[in-house]
Amino acid sequence: MKRRPRPAVRRGRIFRKARRREAVRTSKLGALWARLGASWARAIHWWVPSTLSTLLLLNGFLWLGIWFHETTASPNAPSAADQSILIFTDRPHVPLRASVSFEDWSTGSGEFNSVYINLFVEPSYEEDTVGFSVAIRGDNFRRPEQEFVPKIGDCSLEVDFHGDDVAPSCSDARKLQDPPKYIPLAQAQVLSGTLVREQGGILHTTFTVAATNGWTSAGASRTAFALPNVGTGYRSPDWTPTKEVFDAKELFDPDVSQLTVDYRNLQFDEKLEIAAPEPSGGDDDLTWVQTGSNSFRAHGSTIVLGMQERQSNITFIIGVLAGLVPLIVGWIHTRVKQRALPKHTRRRTKEQTSRGRT
Repeated sequence: MKRRPRPAVRRGRIFRKARRREAVRTSKLGALWARLGASWARAIHWWVPSTLSTLLLLNGFLWLGIWFHETTASPNAPSAADQSILIFTDRPHVPLRASVSFEDWSTGSGEFNSVYINLFVEPSYEEDTVGFSVAIRGDNFRRPEQEFVPKIGDCSLEVDFHGDDVAPSCSDARKLQDPPKYIPLAQAQVLSGTLVREQGGILHTTFTVAATNGWTSAGASRTAFALPNVGTGYRSPDWTPTKEVFDAKELFDPDVSQLTVDYRNLQFDEKLEIAAPEPSGGDDDLTWVQTGSNSFRAHGSTIVLGMQERQSNITFIIGVLAGLVPLIVGWIHTRVKQRALPKHTRRRTKEQTSRGRT
């Protein structure tokens, strides 16, 4: 049986040099990969804490900004553009005084949102009876559930009369087959009644109309208000009587000797910022008095003095912090990057810095 020949082993200087060159090449590649891995590790070691600290700082500043916005935000403008309260009589030239008071639950001026209306015929009027109508427009006064008082006519007004019976009736323009063309009456609910003079008495009635929402929008230190349009149709004294027809009723603008619109009194630390028209009751009483047949829509805003001072302080502090944020972020980047460098590099950088100072 023959033996298998042993494989030839290559020996000699040439083959030893080749193996040595290959080993050196392998070691250089390994060192290169090691250096690359170390540099990537240092980069990641510096980038991760720096990014996390920056994100945490910015997140805290973002929440601070949100809190600042909620604390100093201005109120939304209350809208009463679709609301109006206009007064009519069933005949022309009726001398009338009227007062309309608004009770707003959100301001503490009433137990619920409502309008208190007082109609008073001047003693110079000689007739013993007169019919009145109040056209109330706006979805804010439409309350189909009728929580407190019985329903009147086909309206969804919630009305509570005080005093003598005036035989009230009510018609909704939305339910008429032939609605009026006059805009204040086109979408209105017209509440009507008859004032009867008792022996030696006067022609007078008062009633309350409930509302769903108030007429105020509150912000941090500012409160805005907007009331419905109140009064009568405009008529110059030298004009002939203007007649409107609503559901077979003839409506005339009365001769208003005085119209008073009362909203509320301001708190002791509250100040009137702006109002149109100018209130007649002074700086602390939102009351308007007008003469003549006309209507107006009161609106404006008030501010709370203590809250305004606090808002100014908060604005100053936020401004200072906003200026410090770039400095803080830069300092964090520098400190984290220095700690991520090798010790000998940090030592060399410190020596170079000290030399530059000297």
